Amino acid sequence: MANRANRKNNMTAKKDRGDSRVIDKKESFQKEWDLDWFHPSDKQKDIQTSFYDNHLTVVQGSTGTGKSATAIWIALKEYREGNFNKIILIKNPTESGDDKLGFLKGGIEDKLEAHMLSMQELFTGFISRNKLANDIKNENITLTIPNFIQGMTFDNSLIIIEEAQNMSPATLKLCMERAGENTKVIVSGDRAQSYAISHRQDGLTDLISRITVTDYEVRIRDPAIEEGYVGFVDMPSENNMRSDLSKFVADLYES
Repeated sequence: MANRANRKNNMTAKKDRGDSRVIDKKESFQKEWDLDWFHPSDKQKDIQTSFYDNHLTVVQGSTGTGKSATAIWIALKEYREGNFNKIILIKNPTESGDDKLGFLKGGIEDKLEAHMLSMQELFTGFISRNKLANDIKNENITLTIPNFIQGMTFDNSLIIIEEAQNMSPATLKLCMERAGENTKVIVSGDRAQSYAISHRQDGLTDLISRITVTDYEVRIRDPAIEEGYVGFVDMPSENNMRSDLSKFVADLYES
C-alpha cells in the first residue's frame, strides 16, 4: 500500500510539473520573442560555433538531440539582431510510413501547411504565433519546399535545410546553391531517420562523404576548400534529450 501511495504521489508531482510547463508555454506565446529560455548543450553549442565560423554548417544528429530547435534558435537570434534579413526554411514534402495517403486537397498553402506544421511549432517555441504569421506574410520568414526555389537567390539570409536525408543529392545541391551574398546555410538531418516511402539516394550521407574522411576525423576532405567555409557537427544518440525510451530506440538502430 505504501508503494502504491508513493507511486500516486510521484505521478501527481509529475503531472503538476507537466501542467506548469504547459502554462509556461502558453504564457510564452503571449510574448513576441522568447529566446532566453533555451540553453544549448555542449553539442548544440558546437552547432552555434560552427555557424559563426563557417558559411555552411552540416549537422548529422540522432533523434531527440535538438538539432532543429538549435538551428531555429540561432536563426531567430541572428534575425532579431539584424545580421540577416530573412530566414528560409526548406524541407522536402516527404510522405512517411508504409501506406500512401493520397494527394492532399487544397491549394499550395494548404499542402505546405501539412508538411511544415512541426517546423511552425518549433518557431512558436521562440516567437509568438502572431509574429510568425506576420513574418511569413512579410516574407521575412519563408517555409518552403525544394520544388519552389529553383532559379532563386537568397541574399542576406539564413537558410535552414531540414531532414536532408530525405532529399536526393541533386535536390540538396539545388537548395544549398540558392545561397547568395551574406547568406549562411545550416543543413541538418539524421541518416537513421530515412522514413520516405519513395526510396532515393540519401543526400545528407552524400554531402557528409564530400566534406569528411572516415569517422569524421577531418572536417574538410578537399584541401582546396578554404577553411572557414564548411563545418561539420556529429550528434550521436548519446545526445538524445527527448526521453530514455527515445534514446534507447535510437541506440538500438544506430548500433
